[in-house]
Amino acid sequence: MQIYKQLLNRLSNLELNRYAGDLNALAGKDLALYNKLMESPVEVRVIAQRGICEDELYEICLSVQGKHKQFVNVRDGVIKKYTKIIKPWKKWKKRVKSRAHAY
Repeated sequence: MQIYKQLLNRLSNLELNRYAGDLNALAGKDLALYNKLMESPVEVRVIAQRGICEDELYEICLSVQGKHKQFVNVRDGVIKKYTKIIKPWKKWKKRVKSRAHAY
């Protein structure tokens, strides 16, 4: 189980590097495995108690419970719903404005 967790952590870090601009971060066997995982069927079950995260995110997770043909579709759906509800760019703009006024 430890090897599996280490592998998922490595793939997560490579994916973050890709989002940060390193388009070659995921390549070769890592990319093949990553794509296979993204295309794999998944069953979502919420086992955490309310209050573990923002209520809006918790509700989104509840809404996707069940079996799905591909993990990537569930993931993209959650991200899309979350950004519509939370509107993170508004939070970011407020943060940037407050920092700009501090200088």
